[in-house]
Amino acid sequence: MINNSTPLLFVGSIPLGDTDSVLDVVADTIGVRLTSVPDGETGVRSN
Repeated sequence: MINNSTPLLFVGSIPLGDTDSVLDVVADTIGVRLTSVPDGETGVRSN
């Protein structure tokens, strides 16, 4: 079982419309467990 203090690291794409959307969704969903977040590779790379 993972407890809520275990740090997380995202690697790769988060295919949302723009960087603000990526940061908002990640912060609302996982928030305090992250020390950094990729920009999501939005735009033409999101496919």
